[in-house]
Amino acid sequence: MRGEIVYREPGSGVSTASRQSMFGFHYTYKSAGLPIEGKVTVNGEEYVFSKNALALLDWTASTPPRQTAWNWAAGVGHDDEGNPIGINFSTGLIAAGYTQNAVWISGHPQMLVGVNFDYDQRDVLGKPWHVYSVDHVVDLTFHPDLERFEDVNLGMVASSLHQPFGKFEGTIKVGGKKTEVSLFGFCEEHYAKW
Repeated sequence: MRGEIVYREPGSGVSTASRQSMFGFHYTYKSAGLPIEGKVTVNGEEYVFSKNALALLDWTASTPPRQTAWNWAAGVGHDDEGNPIGINFSTGLIAAGYTQNAVWISGHPQMLVGVNFDYDQRDVLGKPWHVYSVDHVVDLTFHPDLERFEDVNLGMVASSLHQPFGKFEGTIKVGGKKTEVSLFGFCEEHYAKW
């Protein structure tokens, strides 16, 4: 696989730095809903991104606890007025009181206090997920389609990952107004023993 990709960051990203466990740290930089141009070549076939293509950026450095579990969701799309939208939500990884939960509208982030993930852990691909913020800004239903899955247990280290890709549908409240959205992205359930 080969690619030529250029993205623009018209607004700003979100940085989070927090303590993690007694002696660790967590730092992340996120930005979503970024206009992107380019092409990728897979097995000799070239794919050119459409003019509406969007991307998200995730850069993380961390010293997590030996056993860590989290949920994560990210997606991109457009609102009903055609503005680019990006989302990034997580729970379980960052220390209490800190957040990387945000919605980007045309590149400008709106921070959220906390996000819940309601889903059937025994059937992450077959049933919808409900992803919503505790401040009632975000209320999305995630419809999974395909899944990236991993289950590795080597005793000292382990990773159990469910990462379904699909479509988010629902509402995001911006400036007091609820906006209907349809976004493409993924949800994730991950347990790791490092």
